[in-house]
Amino acid sequence: MVHRPNRNLRHRHRSPIRTRRTKRNAQPQKLHPSQKTSPQSHSHSIQIRPKHRTPIPHTPTTTPNHQKMNQPNHPHHKDIQERTRWQTKANCKGKTNLMFPQHHKDITYIIKAREICNQCTVQTQCLNLALEYHPIDMHGVWAGMTSRQLAAEQKRRGIKPIRPSISQMWENL
Repeated sequence: MVHRPNRNLRHRHRSPIRTRRTKRNAQPQKLHPSQKTSPQSHSHSIQIRPKHRTPIPHTPTTTPNHQKMNQPNHPHHKDIQERTRWQTKANCKGKTNLMFPQHHKDITYIIKAREICNQCTVQTQCLNLALEYHPIDMHGVWAGMTSRQLAAEQKRRGIKPIRPSISQMWENL
């Protein structure tokens, strides 16, 4: 015998979605000053959008010390220039799409990037810079190495990254 539900019970089932009942003599809600109703018709509750606020002009909040550090004669500025001057001599300069592709589905770019790195005269400086960062944040090819190879090189040399990882920077925000 096949069990069939009683069709007469359908009217007893309630919809899982319940409608909200309103009171007949409900008091009108007080509106925020920015939500004024239209003066033409009070029977309809049309809300006028608040006027666009003009932004407050931004004033720089740099400290005098920070301004001094950005001047070309400050020792900190010269140190940065010395540390990054080698990048102007790199073979990969201007070839970002080959060294650090955004959308790569295979690893064929690594072969081309390594060919560029093998002929580079500043490969040691590039490697030293890459070893300062967490390999998990490194993308592309640095000094002819991928992020996994950089991690192995850090482990082999016993070097710990001195620069914060992206996740560490997000934690500090």
